[in-house]
Amino acid sequence: MNRFQLKHPLLAALFALATVLAIFELLAVLCMNQGPHATKQSVRPLPVTLGDCVKLGTVENGRLVGFSPNGNTLAVVREGGWTSAGPIRLWDVRSGKEKGSVGEGWDQIQMVHFSPDSTMIAVYDTNNGIGVWDIATGNQRDAFKPRTFFGNCVSFWFSPDSKSLIYKHFAENFPHDEGDQLFNIRDIGAGRDRATIVGEPWLFEFSPDGTRIATGTSAARGVKRRVMLWAWAGGQPPVLLRDHSVRADSVAFSHSLDSFATANTTGQARDTTEIQIVDMNTGHTRLTFTYTDEETHIQEISFSRDEKLLIANGGGGHQLSWTTRSTLWDIRGTAARKIGSYPVEPGVSSDAGVLAVQSLTGRSEVRVSLVEVATGQEKGALTQTGDVTGSFVGTFNNLKSYASIAFSPDGRVVIVWRLFTDQKRGGYNVARIWQVEPLKELETLYSCHDLSFSPDRRTLVVLTGNGSLRLWRLASSRC
Repeated sequence: MNRFQLKHPLLAALFALATVLAIFELLAVLCMNQGPHATKQSVRPLPVTLGDCVKLGTVENGRLVGFSPNGNTLAVVREGGWTSAGPIRLWDVRSGKEKGSVGEGWDQIQMVHFSPDSTMIAVYDTNNGIGVWDIATGNQRDAFKPRTFFGNCVSFWFSPDSKSLIYKHFAENFPHDEGDQLFNIRDIGAGRDRATIVGEPWLFEFSPDGTRIATGTSAARGVKRRVMLWAWAGGQPPVLLRDHSVRADSVAFSHSLDSFATANTTGQARDTTEIQIVDMNTGHTRLTFTYTDEETHIQEISFSRDEKLLIANGGGGHQLSWTTRSTLWDIRGTAARKIGSYPVEPGVSSDAGVLAVQSLTGRSEVRVSLVEVATGQEKGALTQTGDVTGSFVGTFNNLKSYASIAFSPDGRVVIVWRLFTDQKRGGYNVARIWQVEPLKELETLYSCHDLSFSPDRRTLVVLTGNGSLRLWRLASSRC
C-alpha cells in the first residue's frame, strides 16, 4: 500500500476526493465544449492562420471558375465581355502544377460545372453547345447542341452519380405552353437523351445528397403553377413524389428540399405581399407572414443555406430614383421574426449566426460591419475609413456601389473585396481578410481581381490584376 496513505489517512482521503472532483470538472468542461450538444457560446474557436502563398502561374484576363468538389482541381477561364473564353485551364491544387486544358477555341462560354465525383468537367458555349471532358486525360466524353430560346444560356447539371446530365429543353411552344417546360436527361456514356421531367428552366434544385430534385412550372405572365418533388437514384428516370398546386409570383426551394417558399406580389410598392413557408412532403403551410414597403416590392426570395433565414430582394421607384432593398426573416420558430432591411443583400455566414452588412457613408464610400443575427449587435467594422467600391447596384441613372463579400464554407473567415483605398500602395481591388471569432484582420491583399474558397475551406485562391494565380492555405492554430 501507499506509504502516504498509511501515515496520513485523512489527508489521503481528502486528496483522493479532490482528485475525483477535478476529474469530474475536467470531463464536464470537455463535454460542454466538444460534445454533440455544444452551443456556440460554449465552444472556443481556434484562431485561423493564413499560410504561405503558392504561385501557380499567370492567366491573362482570367476569371476563376472554381474548385472541383474534392478540392483537388482548379479551373480558370479568360474573360470575354459578356461571356468567357477558352481554353479552360486546369491546375492540380496539391502539386500546384497545371495539368492541362479543355475547350480550346471556345469563345462564348456561359456555364462550367465539375461532376460530383470530380472526374469530369462540362461546359456550355453559345456556338459549340455542351461538351464534357475527362479531367485526367483531357479526352472529350460527349458533345451535343441543345435547342435554345433566342440564344439563351442552356443551364445544365450533373446527376449525383456523374453518369448523366440534366439540361434545359426549350420546346417549340416555350414559354407559352406549360407542357413545353421540360428538362432532358442525357446519358453521357451512350451520348443520347433517355428521359424528360417537367419543370420551368428557372425553377430547379438538387437535394444535398443528389437523390431528390425540385422543379416548378409557370403559367401566363410568369405566375407559378406547380411545385414538384422527384426521387432519383441514378440509372433510371426520376420518379415524381409530390405535385403541389400553387399560385405565386416567386418560389424558392430550401437547400434540403424539405420546404419551399412562395411570395405573391402586385409588383407595386406599398402593396402587401403574402409570404408562405410550405412543407414539401405534406403541402401544409408552416408559416405565413407579410411584407410591405413604401418604396419597393419583392422580386425574388431565397433561403439561407442552413434554412434558418428567408431573404427577399426587390426594388422600386422610377428610373432616376430606383431603390433596392433586401429583407431578412428568422423562420425557425412558429412566427417569422424580421431581422432587418438593408440596401443590398448582406453576406450570411454558413450557420446564419452573423451577417456582413453594408451601408454607404458617402457617394461611394462603403462601410461593412459584422452583425450578430440573434442580438443585432455589431461585432466590428470590416472596412476602414476611406474604403470605396466599384461594384454597382441600381439603374443606369441611379447607380450605387457596394463591396463584394465572401464567407468561407465553415463561416470562420470573411473577405470584403473589390475595395479601392490607399492609392499610394496601388489600392485597386483591395481585399480585407478577417477571422470572424474573435474578430481579427488576417491580411490585406492588393490588386485582387477574383477569389474563391475550396469546398473544404482549407484553401483560398486569388487571381490578381496582373494575372498572377496564387493559393493560400487556411489552418487552425492554438495560441
